[in-house]
Amino acid sequence: MFMAMWNPLAAVAQPQPSAAWQAPTENERKLYEAKARGDWVGYFDVLADCDLFISMSRWEADGPDTGPPMSYWSPVVGRWCEVVLTEGVLPAPAPDPVFGLISLGDFAESWGNDERWLAVNPGTPCEAYFPPNPGLWKSHADRGKGSDVQRGTLRTLWVGAPLQGPVAHGLGCGALMNVANGALWNAMGTHGNGYFLERKSLEQWWGVTDRSSWQGALDGLLKGRGVRGPWEFVLEVRSSLSQQFGGQVDPALWRETAERRCSTALPKEAVPSPTPRSPG
Repeated sequence: MFMAMWNPLAAVAQPQPSAAWQAPTENERKLYEAKARGDWVGYFDVLADCDLFISMSRWEADGPDTGPPMSYWSPVVGRWCEVVLTEGVLPAPAPDPVFGLISLGDFAESWGNDERWLAVNPGTPCEAYFPPNPGLWKSHADRGKGSDVQRGTLRTLWVGAPLQGPVAHGLGCGALMNVANGALWNAMGTHGNGYFLERKSLEQWWGVTDRSSWQGALDGLLKGRGVRGPWEFVLEVRSSLSQQFGGQVDPALWRETAERRCSTALPKEAVPSPTPRSPG
């Protein structure tokens, strides 16, 4: 009964009126270029190596049995379609609908409707529509590297996110974690790993299961209760060196100063003695 309640054209980024379209991320750029040259093999290879998202109602997502993703009627192909979106065209998070993370391989294996088509990023310049062929989609997924290929790379959201200024500077302070996770470093309204995995992570790492526990965790962060002492110590050492010498701090000097302060702060018997080397 939810099929006609969601219009992806109202949810994702719309085509720009000018000829120069700025893709939100590298993934959408690669999809657009593959589409422009008619390289549908390359198009699916891109999909195989990036995160995909499907939408569903919050009511179904929170139910005992996860319902099917939302579908919509496409005027482009004149058929009902199952929709997948890439990260850069996702709408801002809202209470309803929610978006779950899925890989191309899992999507192909869960395909159970031979009548509906696949719609990728409908309403954007990189959109594409395909008749049902889950076996072909799975073959692309099997030979791809998966979205883990993006881990360890600096990924940027080029549209709808700060690229410079104080907000971008603040987001850049967490860029190392985003690079490690393969996330967009400057995305503020992000869906992360999708509704289900993010909900599980909040419970596992923060004990957040409802509004009250969320407010408690947020209050603790604002009061600095989530900061560990060793991190604060090494940052204080760096700040002191920066004020003393001005400019950037040499990493070797930073490390040596931190080690020296640790040694002088500990009782003499607590400082480990050098391990004698064996002759030769």
